[in-house]
Amino acid sequence: MVAFYDGEPTPEGQPFEIVDLDGETLAGGSTFTVTLSWTPLDDGQEHIVYAVVDELEAVEDSDRSNNTARVPVRYADLTILDGTRVIQSADC
Repeated sequence: MVAFYDGEPTPEGQPFEIVDLDGETLAGGSTFTVTLSWTPLDDGQEHIVYAVVDELEAVEDSDRSNNTARVPVRYADLTILDGTRVIQSADC
């Protein structure tokens, strides 16, 4: 599972999207592509999008510090690939 947040994920926060990995388990050093579409509020502000992998700690992991990626976006299509970010817009 990958949870996406508009702003820092907190225990009280609600993800705007949760993507199931279709039963895949990520072994250390592996990657899995997750794609979604998201339109930020039309407020002219920069948004920080966070992707959190295995937020519920369902998979044993020796280093959880690398399970979160973040990227500032403004009206962009966003793809996060196992903690690596790719922005596909000139508006960022």
